[in-house]
Amino acid sequence: MTGRLRALLDERVNALSFAPPDLPRIVAEAGLRARRRRLRALTATAAGLAVVAVTVGGAALVGRARHDGAEVATGGGIADPVTWSRGSVIHVGPDRIDVGFTVHGFVRTSSGFAVMDGHRSVWSVTDAGQHRVGEVGDQQRLVADRNGTLVAWIGPDRELVVYDQLTARTRGFPDARGATAGGGVLALDRRTVYWRNSGGVVAVDVDTGAVTAVAGSWLQLYDAKNSMLAFTDGTGDLKVGSSVAGAATLATWSADPHHGDEPVVLSPSGRWTAVAHIHVADSGDDHEIESRLIVYDDRTAETTTLRLPGGPWVAVPSVWLGDATLQVLGLFGNPPFTGDTVDPSLFRCTLPKGSCVRVVRVGRVGASSGIATLPDGDWTSGD
Repeated sequence: MTGRLRALLDERVNALSFAPPDLPRIVAEAGLRARRRRLRALTATAAGLAVVAVTVGGAALVGRARHDGAEVATGGGIADPVTWSRGSVIHVGPDRIDVGFTVHGFVRTSSGFAVMDGHRSVWSVTDAGQHRVGEVGDQQRLVADRNGTLVAWIGPDRELVVYDQLTARTRGFPDARGATAGGGVLALDRRTVYWRNSGGVVAVDVDTGAVTAVAGSWLQLYDAKNSMLAFTDGTGDLKVGSSVAGAATLATWSADPHHGDEPVVLSPSGRWTAVAHIHVADSGDDHEIESRLIVYDDRTAETTTLRLPGGPWVAVPSVWLGDATLQVLGLFGNPPFTGDTVDPSLFRCTLPKGSCVRVVRVGRVGASSGIATLPDGDWTSGD
């Protein structure tokens, strides 16, 4: 979300209240995924092929579980269910995972979840149980790859911290030039973490500890998936490619007044880039908002404009649920957001057709029934 739009919504988004989810639709989708998984398994067995537990297509089913030893199963499936949290409960389609404390931010991995609490502690929630594994620093952000087991953040000492949910091991990477303000974790791609430190933007190989320079601190890296980078460089344009030098321009933002300050999310295979083009124009107490949600095919640069049912006045990409399935946050209501006028919903959009369905209708903003977060790793303040 743009910085200006985020500022306009902060007072109300911090108190998001979710209405009961549309369970019949979610259950129907879960049943379809289960039938497809069974068919795929039978076909693979007949062909004498090994079935890989986690594929680029997605890691999907999460059981009704929490830290008491119940199952938190992920793996298989076409795409993950729509996922969000309210209060202490993480909703995964029709399933609920109560972690026992207010969730202030979380991400999903192939093994489960990593969650931030109100004291900045980081918790790992998997089949192995629920464990405190660290603490975030001033950036208050987590990054992960939904097809891997790593979670990364910047700790209180401004060093990069990486936790592996598979091995239950934590590794720290201090800034070789000394920690400075303004650094932060940017993205995680399989076993590589992208980090802005005192030397600029670097790539850290978690297994070997090797640090490779990517670009100077001027680079705004939005995301990295399957060795593809999505970023804005000195030209102010949105570019995607396997390297900074060889990247292709997807959108020219340098002439726009918002200077490319929008959400940009790469699909797991790096084929698709979802971008919210948002322009906020002020006129006294009124705010005119122009918004388009576009998905770019990174192979051809062809665009698909996502049109959400009901026509929300703004829509932003949340996370990719699979390589061709995008979770989108749509906001309904009447700007300039006086009273309880912001009415969010979560959508599930499928490429390449660009078709979208509303999965969960979100309650009016302003109710005091617990903060809500999306699985993007960003911190949400509130009680």
